Amino acid sequence: MIAARFFDGHSSQPLPCLLRLLPAATRGGVALQIHALPLAAPGDSATGAPTAPLRAFTARQIEWPDAGETRIAVIRFADGSQAQTLEPAALARALRAAGYRAPGLHALAHTMAGSWRALLAGVAVCAALSVAVWLYGVPAAARVITEVMPTRWEGELADRTLQTLDASWLSPSKLGAERQAQIRADFSALLGQTGVAAPPYTLVFRTLRPRPGQSADGGGGANAFALPGGLLVMTDELVARGEPGALGDITSVAATLPVALATLSFSRRHELEADCFALHTLARAGQSAEPLARLLDTIAGWHREGMADVLSSHPSTAARVQLLRDPAAAAKACRA
Repeated sequence: MIAARFFDGHSSQPLPCLLRLLPAATRGGVALQIHALPLAAPGDSATGAPTAPLRAFTARQIEWPDAGETRIAVIRFADGSQAQTLEPAALARALRAAGYRAPGLHALAHTMAGSWRALLAGVAVCAALSVAVWLYGVPAAARVITEVMPTRWEGELADRTLQTLDASWLSPSKLGAERQAQIRADFSALLGQTGVAAPPYTLVFRTLRPRPGQSADGGGGANAFALPGGLLVMTDELVARGEPGALGDITSVAATLPVALATLSFSRRHELEADCFALHTLARAGQSAEPLARLLDTIAGWHREGMADVLSSHPSTAARVQLLRDPAAAAKACRA
């Protein structure tokens, strides 16, 4: 018998009572009876013997509280009434003695509440699931997004993103019109030799706004990045430091939007795809990948600041340089 307060669901006035748990006919179920307490005699703090049951509930009509260290245990009933007890430990012991088995996830909560090993195992499982979602779930979701996203949306998103960057990080390019036209022509010629059907690309030029106290000629401003819809942005700083034949990152940018949601490993997979495509393109054009490798090697030595930190899609520049310079490793990685 466990001391409790009973609320009938119609009034906020509690009724002092005793709870009696009884094994139910169904396996793992426990029934319950509510017994009212008689008033104590004047000057006597003890209560009398419990009366006959006021209410009785079957196992199916009862929602037992989860196990755990709580000050009040609340038992809810199907008709909207409930019982509250300040003896949750006694209630847990009585439930076990009556053969109670919590259903579904409630059983897991009861098990974990009574075992440090079970609790640690549960934490480990949750951590493993989180990592799995981080590594595989997000990329899979991103892939689905790219497949269903209309091309028009990609273009609008790219335009709005570039407008935002122009208002904060970027300034108009200082390259002459002839220089820009020549780079675009070289870029188009290189793409024309890939031998694959590639989506249209638009190459635009910007310059990075120097931060206070930062040199306008700092190496961190040399960058190139892709936006949805085939919009590629190259900074003047990268053009100034580039060599003929070092125009990389010309992969499909249909997956650019999900990259914003992706993990580091997901980004590296796309970097590998970019490098493999660059190697394939340069090989079809009869050009060496060494200029691209030297450019990436130079970038790796610069202290990146500002937009280079935010927009850089090169998380492992040293590894990329090694891949570009090792044909055997490149063949193996790109084949995989």
